[in-house]
Amino acid sequence: TPLKISSSLVTLTAGTVNFGLGATVDGTAAGQSLTINGDVTLGGAVGGITPLNAFAINAPDAVLIDHNITANSVAIHSGTDGSGDLTFGAVTTVQADSQSYRAGDGTGGAGTTAKVDLLNNAPTFLNTLGSTAPNSFTYRQDAAILAGNVPSLAPGLLYAIQSDDGGVGLPTLTLPGNLRVTANGSIDDGAATTLTVTGNADFEAGPNAITLGNTALDNFGTLTFNGGAVTIKENSATTLAGASAAGSLKLTSAGAIDDGTATSVTVTGNADFEAGPNAITLGNTALDNFGTLTFNGGAVTIKENSATTLAGASTADSLLLASAGAIDDGAATTLTVTGNADFEAGPNAITLGNTALDNFGTLTFNGGA
Repeated sequence: TPLKISSSLVTLTAGTVNFGLGATVDGTAAGQSLTINGDVTLGGAVGGITPLNAFAINAPDAVLIDHNITANSVAIHSGTDGSGDLTFGAVTTVQADSQSYRAGDGTGGAGTTAKVDLLNNAPTFLNTLGSTAPNSFTYRQDAAILAGNVPSLAPGLLYAIQSDDGGVGLPTLTLPGNLRVTANGSIDDGAATTLTVTGNADFEAGPNAITLGNTALDNFGTLTFNGGAVTIKENSATTLAGASAAGSLKLTSAGAIDDGTATSVTVTGNADFEAGPNAITLGNTALDNFGTLTFNGGAVTIKENSATTLAGASTADSLLLASAGAIDDGAATTLTVTGNADFEAGPNAITLGNTALDNFGTLTFNGGA
């Protein structure tokens, strides 16, 4: 028998109350917290849960929310044993500044298909006052998340989207705060989709691909990524933040590319930075590392914390390339710098022009051999 919250009044006097399987509760609990551990149906013709400090459900099986909730924070987790979806009834409104909805037992658990349905029956998600979107909103489930599963919300501080056992597809989103997307598969924003994030956009895909900017209309305040093959196009200047890593990287920007302060970029394979006529400034912390490096930009300044090997065709109006190891342009590589090309390798070797196709306006170098 699932735990059912219906029409009997319960007054909570202090702290967090835990209800076991089979209990029946409802009503007003001003300023207090309610935690329910058990299978849950939240419903009833009258009442609802209001106004709580914190409302939480942790259920091993399915959870149905079929009545309104008002609280400072709401955290609902179905399928803690690996099965059981989280769904909403008709005309349901949740008002809370912080809202978190999760289904399933997480990465490596027994289940892989538990889902949160945030769209069917058109539930409404608002802040505690009911005046605008929540400050933070988390959508997490075991199953893969498709673009059509993601509600078009605009949380003020953070929108977190996570699939523990699959990939994540993203729809068009316009966010005044931050976006964090985590997947146990690829992350993609599909065709005819635009992402606009005023704050930090953080994409975490483990060893899997990240493909963003298919419409070349995405815009981020700052950008962080960790994935396998990473391809990102931004329709404005790009500023990297935090620690980013990739198996390979192609980062294309309609403006300058910069990795900011306290930032590191690690790419095992080729790192390709495309900024058109705009500046590329990387290695502000001198901690960036690339397997091979390709760039096309205006004023290009790159500092690498290891040996540097150029690959493919690179161009710049001016270039300052500083390396903690040797600098080499490899085979089948061309380098064209209209103005000054400055190579700084400390005591290490500098070997350029393997194809005899490199061209520099003027040349400066400091190295060993």
